Amino acid sequence: MLSRSIKVGDKVEITKRNGADLPAAFNSRIEALVDSRELIVQVPVFDGRLIRLETSGTYYFLVFTERGVYGFDTKIINYIKRDGFLMMQIEFLTEGEKVQRREYVRFGPCMLPMHFSVVNMDDLEAKGQQMQGIVRDISGGGCRFISNDSVEVNSEVSCLVALNEEILVAVGKILSKQEFEKYAFKYQYRLMFTGILAKERQKILQFIFDEQRKVISHVGGRERDGR
Repeated sequence: MLSRSIKVGDKVEITKRNGADLPAAFNSRIEALVDSRELIVQVPVFDGRLIRLETSGTYYFLVFTERGVYGFDTKIINYIKRDGFLMMQIEFLTEGEKVQRREYVRFGPCMLPMHFSVVNMDDLEAKGQQMQGIVRDISGGGCRFISNDSVEVNSEVSCLVALNEEILVAVGKILSKQEFEKYAFKYQYRLMFTGILAKERQKILQFIFDEQRKVISHVGGRERDGR
């Protein structure tokens, strides 16, 4: 039986087929609950394209609910059209398990303005130099960004990221730094969020699926126009 925590609008990440990792994690969203074991989800989008998964075999779904992340083995029963959009009808094969997962759904490439500064963990009131960057991909667990400002690996930074109409506020740790010689920006960083409220993480997930929805609408429009 589906967890009572699951509802329409919850985000989905499809990560495995027949127990093996897919080439990439595919993002989707629940559109309807059919009964206690079946639901309707969006066809996932990857790199601007609708991904029509094979109906043979089983898939592992991560469902992001208000109470946590749940993992299920599933199979695709059928493809259907709803309001002009292609959807998948899914059957859950297992009862599901609550899982701990930091990385969540990742979105990119993107160009999101970012302000950040190094944090003194012994004195959180101390304000470091304000620096600027551009986020190139983002998830609930962290982001990759580019900047002309130099920060050392393992530094803790506070950051503000513009997510359309929302502003993300978080603290993170610099995991890696790559230097460029012939590009507009000198450095590329990987950042892991180490201090982020649940409501801030939800802003990221909502932003990702709003953007995915735009892609689905665009692709769906082209299909209806015969292009």
